[in-house]
Amino acid sequence: MTEQLVKRNIIITEGNSKKPDRRQPDTLQLQHPELETLCRATLDIDPDTLQQCLQLERVSLIRDLEHIILHTIDTFDAKTFDTEYDFHLIHAVFLLTELKAEESLPVILKIFRQNDLFYDCWFGDYFSELLWEPIVFLGNSSLPLFGELLKSPQVYDCFKSSLLECLLFIPLFFPEKRDELVPSLADLLSFFLAHRENRSGDNKGTAGAIVRAVTALQCASLLPLVKQLYDLGLIDTALCGDYESVEKAVILREGPHTERPEILSLEEKYRFLKKAWTREETDTNDDSHSEGDPSRPYIAPSKPSRNDTCPCGSGKKYKKCCGR
Repeated sequence: MTEQLVKRNIIITEGNSKKPDRRQPDTLQLQHPELETLCRATLDIDPDTLQQCLQLERVSLIRDLEHIILHTIDTFDAKTFDTEYDFHLIHAVFLLTELKAEESLPVILKIFRQNDLFYDCWFGDYFSELLWEPIVFLGNSSLPLFGELLKSPQVYDCFKSSLLECLLFIPLFFPEKRDELVPSLADLLSFFLAHRENRSGDNKGTAGAIVRAVTALQCASLLPLVKQLYDLGLIDTALCGDYESVEKAVILREGPHTERPEILSLEEKYRFLKKAWTREETDTNDDSHSEGDPSRPYIAPSKPSRNDTCPCGSGKKYKKCCGR
């Protein structure tokens, strides 16, 4: 039985399986020495260590956790990113969420302003699972901040699509916020239409996410704006269907409904991630492995990266097609 790590879209295979030394991010100065252990910890972090961190003085602890996030952003280098040991950003976000540190939302939202390499290295296909809670519970009273992000041409399209997905969870926990979310979507649609000449092809992912949000919230009042997006060719019908199907789903309330996600304890979050990013492979039917030297490491089959052309033949990027 071979343990195969598939963390953040990077498969650890024979050629890159050497484990580097654990390290604390360089030049990171913290008020609480206890957080140095946190910075070096993997997903196997001792739950007692997490609880000890949460018991530290709140104001200075929040400041340290924000500093970890900002330092991670400032010093990010995909070439030196360590898929096995770089988890300090995730630890910091999880602890700020546990602390209900609403004042830290602007710092957390800086994560959304990073490039695609940052997105893929740190989150891979689990962005929503990692960040929906801080968005919902730290940001439910700050919808205008999200609007600014979604309008920014500097924000990576997958960040926008994932953010919209997470925003749909807010009315599931705070029903009164639906009345605020609908006007925000209307403003976003109007902005998208007004600035369509500045939209790149990749922004079709954001446009599609807006349409899915309108469908999920069953916002019939926004259908005229949605139709304009379709008429201008800004919607990928392969992902969203044609306008008639969207209109029918909204009017007849037959559209897909967003399910309320389960709130996990801090310990459960780490178990979930470890399970998601760690796969045990027992492949007795793999002739290329079983017929050779049994001591030879299992070589993972190739898997398209998020920016590769989708193997289904659609011509789209994998992250915009079957990799969604």
